[in-house]
Amino acid sequence: MILLWDALGLGMRYLTVSANIQTGEDEKLEGPMLYGTLGFAIFVR
Repeated sequence: MILLWDALGLGMRYLTVSANIQTGEDEKLEGPMLYGTLGFAIFVR
């Protein structure tokens, strides 16, 4: 179970880095905006 939690953390970290690279230097997806987007995506699913 701990291994799954660690894998989730690593995956989220790399997805955040990927999203920040995609948005460019002007916009960074982090903090409340990141958590709001993730919460909405989970809720809609």
